[in-house]
Amino acid sequence: MSSIEQELDSKSKELIQARAELLEKENVRIINLSNEDDLRKMSFFQTEIYLKIKDISNDEEGKKMTREDWIALEKELNNIYDNFAVRLKSCCEQISETELHVCYLLKAGFSVTSISKIIGRTKSAVSMCRRRLLEKINGCDCPAADLDDFISTI
Repeated sequence: MSSIEQELDSKSKELIQARAELLEKENVRIINLSNEDDLRKMSFFQTEIYLKIKDISNDEEGKKMTREDWIALEKELNNIYDNFAVRLKSCCEQISETELHVCYLLKAGFSVTSISKIIGRTKSAVSMCRRRLLEKINGCDCPAADLDDFISTI
C-alpha cells in the first residue's frame, strides 16, 4: 500500500470516527430535548388549571370552563410551550374562539371525547372544527387527525 493510500485510509477512518461522534452528540441532544418535553408535560399535568379541566372532563353534571379558566390555560400553555398561543394565532389569524379552545385542549393532551364534554359540543362537531381549522391553516381538506399532529409541533 502506497503512502498516499495509507494516508487516504487514515483520513477515511478519522472521518468515520468524526461522523460517529457527531451522531452520538446528536442522539444525546435528541434525548435531552425529549426529556425536557416530558418534564414540561409532567409539570403541566400538575397545574391547577389542568387538574380543573380534567375534573370538568370527567364531570357528568355539565360543569363548564369560565373565561378566566381559558385565560389561565392559555397562559400555562404559553409558559410551558414557548408562546404556543401566540405561534398558533400567527399561523391562522382568522381562528375562532372555539377553534382556539379546541387547539388548547389538544395541546393539553385531551381526547376528542373529553374536548366535546369540556366545550359542550358533540364529538362530530369537535372533529368538524378540527378539519375546518386545518383547512384554514393549510388550505386543504385534510383529515382532522392531521391537526393533532400540527398542534403537537407548535
